[in-house]
Parts: sequence; C-alpha cells; structure tokens
Amino acid sequence: MSGYHLHQSSRLESFPERFPDIFLQKNPLSDPVYTVVQNSGLGEWLIRFLAKQQGAVMGARILMPEQALRRFAAGYPTARRLLLMEGAGEGVPEGKTFTRGLLFMDGMKLTVFKALEEVLSGDERIYDPLRNYMASLGSGSTGSGGNATARGERLWQLSDALAGIFYHYGMNCLPLVEAWDRGESYFGSKANSGDVAAEAWQRGLWRRIFGKDAPYTHLSRILSEVMVSGESYDAEGFNPELASSRLSNPPLKPARIVLFGSMFLGETGLRFFRYLAADFEVHHFILTPSKVFADSAGGGAADGTGSSPEGATAEQPFLRNNARLSAGFAALLPVLDAGGGAADGIAADENWENPGEGGALLHRLRASMIEDAPLEGPVEDDGSLAFHNVSGPRRAVEVLKDRILEALRDDDNLAPTQIGVLAPDISR
Repeated sequence: MSGYHLHQSSRLESFPERFPDIFLQKNPLSDPVYTVVQNSGLGEWLIRFLAKQQGAVMGARILMPEQALRRFAAGYPTARRLLLMEGAGEGVPEGKTFTRGLLFMDGMKLTVFKALEEVLSGDERIYDPLRNYMASLGSGSTGSGGNATARGERLWQLSDALAGIFYHYGMNCLPLVEAWDRGESYFGSKANSGDVAAEAWQRGLWRRIFGKDAPYTHLSRILSEVMVSGESYDAEGFNPELASSRLSNPPLKPARIVLFGSMFLGETGLRFFRYLAADFEVHHFILTPSKVFADSAGGGAADGTGSSPEGATAEQPFLRNNARLSAGFAALLPVLDAGGGAADGIAADENWENPGEGGALLHRLRASMIEDAPLEGPVEDDGSLAFHNVSGPRRAVEVLKDRILEALRDDDNLAPTQIGVLAPDISR
C-alpha cells in the first residue's frame, strides 16, 4: 500500500523493536525492502539488531543516500531521458545520443578543480575574486617548487569546499540554481556589490559545469524534473540496450522503502521520497529528542496535523541546541505534507519511551527534557546519576574504570557492549 509514514522517537532502537516487519522481506519470492541509511556503520548496526531480535534477516537491502536517489530516479522516464539525451549537446548529430554524467561529491571535487584551473588561466573579470584569493600565495610557477605545491594544495582545498557548497545548493536551494540555469542572477538588484560579485563567479562556475551543453548534470535537476512531470514509477520501461556506463544500473523494484534516521537528504531528496510515496510504501524513521519538535513537525496527531501551538519551541537551552536538525525537519514537514503526487497525507506515529524506574532522578530528568518541562521531584542521590569532581583527565579515567568494573560486578545482566562512554574530545 503506497503512502508516506512518519515515525518519530527519542530512541533509535525503538524503531526496529516496534516495527521489525517494516524492515524485513515477507518471503523469499517477494520484492525486497530497501533501507536508506546515513552510512554503512548504521546499516550494519541495524542488520545485527534485527538479526538478534528476529533470529534471521531476510530481504534487507541497505543503500546510501546518493545511491538510493540515483537508483530510484532511474525508474522514471524523465530521469532516463535527461541522462540519455537524444540529438542534444554540442557536436552531437540529430538522432544520436550522448550520456550526461551525474556528479556526486568525489567526482564533483575533481570537476570543480579542473574548472577552476581553466577559469583562473583565463581573463574573465567575474573570476577576479578567485584570482585575488589564489594570488595571496604569490604568483608561483607551473613547475616544481614549494610555492607551486602550496598553490595546488590551496586550489584543491577550494575545490573541496566549493563541491560541498554546490551540492548543498542543488539539494536545498532550488530557486537559486534554477535562476542560475536560466543565466539569471538570483538576487538581482536586491544584493549589495559584494554579494553580486560573489554570486557572479559562483553562477559562472556552476553553468560551466552544469550548463545545457555540459557533460554533467546535478542530481537535484533530475529529481526536480521527475517531480514536475507527474509520472508514475516505471521500472519495466528501462531499456538495458540503451544503457551506458553512466546509466547502467536498472531501477529498483522495492516492496517498500525505509528512511532510517535520515536527516541527510536535503529538501530536494526528501521531496523526492515524498513523491515516491505515490507508488510505494515509504516509512521515514526520525530520531527526535523531544515531543516539542515532533508536535511542531506535525507528529502530534494521527492525521499528521500536530497538536502544539504554532511556533512551539523548546525553552531549555540544552534541548534547543541539540535538536537543531529536528527543528529544521519540523519546518520542512508541512511542505512535504502538501506535496507528494497521488499519495495521501502523511501518516504520523510517535513513541516517547523513557526507560528506567519512574522515580529515579535520571528518569525524571529525561522526562523533563522530552516534555520540555521543569524537573519534578527532589534532586537526590539514588544511584541513577552521579557527578564526580576530579583533579584531571587521568584521574577521570581511573574513576570511570572503577565505576564500570563495579557496575559489571553488581549486575549479572549487564554486558560491556551495553556501556557507552562519551567525552567532548575522546582523543584526550
């Protein structure tokens, strides 16, 4: 059954505990379940957790964010058309085809580096800010030497930074890059001279890499065109005979799609998965530290409308500081709820577990943070929370070791893998 389902909780492990069947394939002959995670470590943890809970894991497929977006986008004719253009591009005869590569972070760094080398060797005035930046190292030479090495290192550092910025623009600032694609300034006459100059060279570099006749395109353009098209998912329409090295992997055929703990997709990526919910069952599991942000995100009611007053925010500085990502997602969710093609509104589920004994100080402290409310009851030493005033880092480690050994000695059910150690700088 298609639809977008949002699950929020303050405990990551509560998701596979409560909904193991969502993550697992029902039988060997059914379509697989694809789970999108931030990194391979999180995917490995999820598989092991499910195996421990269920005894076996069948049909789980782990995808990284960019990999998932690329493979699912290939299920739409518009994406295939944009990646395998007919009779387009400089020097391509009518009726022939050429492929446009999708640039991701690693490839984008190299492409930006080459583009910078070209524009810095030219005389276009819009790139003067970049030339001034590079000139701070001295003129250098193209041969060997420390100055040339330093110049190359600085150029690579600049390429690395710009690749991340351009990727962010594409996934989160669509009006900006759409204006650039048209050859227009996003700010127009509203910006001051410094902003105009900064935008000019970025726009020029962007169009040099992603312009109409350039060999590359950016992922956000593909996803945006797909969402505008109104097409349904059509994995069967993929023609492997037309595939190239840049469009070689066939589109996926999922039983359902799971976004696990994802705060990493950007606005365009989230919109695209919302669009996929018109054809597939999409479950989005979000780790949210407080119910305050879940309510402001629309998670406070079964129909996704929320229950908190508009503009609800956390009053506790610690909670507010550590829930920035959740607050950002809360601001985005109403936009997602308004879109999604043929899919119905977002179905919301929330779970605010607070493990431990109800009267313990640590339990009450967690409750005050989850509910953004004052701490109830007396502050007393009941063994659930302790502060140690020690003379330095070495002594802190000694005290920590003693407490861990005491805990393992006194609790037969406690395992070393259940103990976590956090530090501002663990290398110290």
